[in-house]
Amino acid sequence: MKILHVVTRSEPGGAQSFVKDLAECCAFRGHEVAVAAGAEGEWRAFSDMDKRVRRFEMPDLVRALSPARDFRALFSLRKIYGEWKPDIVHLHTSKAALGRLAGALPRNRIVYTMHGYDQLRVENRRFVAVDKALLARTGAVVAVSSED
Repeated sequence: MKILHVVTRSEPGGAQSFVKDLAECCAFRGHEVAVAAGAEGEWRAFSDMDKRVRRFEMPDLVRALSPARDFRALFSLRKIYGEWKPDIVHLHTSKAALGRLAGALPRNRIVYTMHGYDQLRVENRRFVAVDKALLARTGAVVAVSSED
């Protein structure tokens, strides 16, 4: 199975550690795995990642709201979907959830893990409505804590 993990930033942190561990575990079990991440963090979180895990660098996938960069990131993801053809897309972090709009993948092939959703709810309430609207494009939602 081809599994694509998408995370907004590539700096060391909780979501990135989770992505790295999950990607390496899936690669160890024989799956073809890739990680797509933004440049914020200069890929330090993934510097020692298992070489079996493919990397897609996405310079326009950034944490801050930026309509122009978000639009370009959306098309970068669409290109990755089209060329790499993942069976499952596992989106991590609210901004990476743009991946729900990036292609014609059936919703049952999209997993969204919320990392720090409660923080998002407090810091950027406007995005919560967008996130909820995208639930129709999501096959499964995973919360990493009871607060989320």
